[in-house]
Amino acid sequence: MTMCNTRTNLYKEAFRLVKVYYRETFRIFDVQIPLSVKVGEANFYSQSIIQFEPKSKVAAAYQELAKELMESGC
Repeated sequence: MTMCNTRTNLYKEAFRLVKVYYRETFRIFDVQIPLSVKVGEANFYSQSIIQFEPKSKVAAAYQELAKELMESGC
């Protein structure tokens, strides 16, 4: 899940429904990429979020997603 605002009830319910209805069809990763304007800024400057703001929560989340992908063999 990307662009997640995990504080809202709408997001929590949407994520729950995705897990319920799509877990058998798609791989649902544990990492949730938070919503951040930094991603748009990085795109504007033609940089990855890891280059643009390496210590941000979004950069950390994408690094965790990469680890999860490698560990799962995807």
